[in-house]
Amino acid sequence: PYAFLPAHLPAANKFAFQVFPNPTADHVQVNFDDNTARDFDLRLFDIHGKMLQYQQYKSATTAQLNLESLPASTYVISIHMNDLQPSLPQTFQIIKH
Repeated sequence: PYAFLPAHLPAANKFAFQVFPNPTADHVQVNFDDNTARDFDLRLFDIHGKMLQYQQYKSATTAQLNLESLPASTYVISIHMNDLQPSLPQTFQIIKH
């Protein structure tokens, strides 16, 4: 009962997105480059790896994170596509000033 997993994901299961503005003072917008509605999870982590926000999206093309209540620092956004299998989360670093 062993499962063999691919060492890398096929190019078709990767996705492109933009996060802006970066750096930011209060919020960031996430847009998918192909403008296709997707089911995805978005997580925000601090530099110590603590998850600060978790949001699920159904049939969405964009997402917005409110960072107003967070202190100035570096954060990591992790996006996991639920409609692409297999799919590993992709991450993006953002700076709040």
